[in-house]
Amino acid sequence: MERVHVKEGPGGLTFGVPDGAVKLVQVRGGDAIALAHLCLHRSDLTAAEDCLDAINRAADEITRTALWQAAIVQFLKCFGRSAARSRLDADTIYASHPPEALQNFRFFKNHRDKNVAHDENPFSQCIVVAALNDGKKPKKVEELYGMDCRFWILDEANSRKLKFLIETAAQWVESQYNACADKVSESLEEHTYEELAALPEPQMTIPTAEDAGKRR
Repeated sequence: MERVHVKEGPGGLTFGVPDGAVKLVQVRGGDAIALAHLCLHRSDLTAAEDCLDAINRAADEITRTALWQAAIVQFLKCFGRSAARSRLDADTIYASHPPEALQNFRFFKNHRDKNVAHDENPFSQCIVVAALNDGKKPKKVEELYGMDCRFWILDEANSRKLKFLIETAAQWVESQYNACADKVSESLEEHTYEELAALPEPQMTIPTAEDAGKRR
């Protein structure tokens, strides 16, 4: 069956009916919510891997750096606290892998928290220096300089480590998604066709600027 196509129209989003179906209905309940959360995780992990793969095709250092940071942020978003969706647990996902996996995960998380998203660790530094003359002028200081330095971690070794973390998390999410989807499908099949057809049509609102600070 084809994927569901979504289009934006004057009245909001409209959903196309895939081949082999005659109607779309929205499924609610705890298992459906869990499935939706896994779907969002899958989307973020796919985006993270796409950004990582695109780095080698980037033509300049600015683009490479932006893609690298985006990959880190998209990946770790799935493991962060959220009031709108469940979080992935690194201890569970990487439990069957060597200890280096969790060590690498914590390294990237610390780097995201204290360098990419904020500025706390030594990977960004700045010192102020004064250029002095020979002391024979009225002013002894010729110039003040702010010397900033950023230590980038983008290299082949770290790229491989991040790719492994992303792929492993994506595989875990996919297995959980399939199991949850089977559970939701089995639950729906217990209802009559008339009951299923009476379920509400899919609805998804288009956010506005006022929604930026709201929880969905």
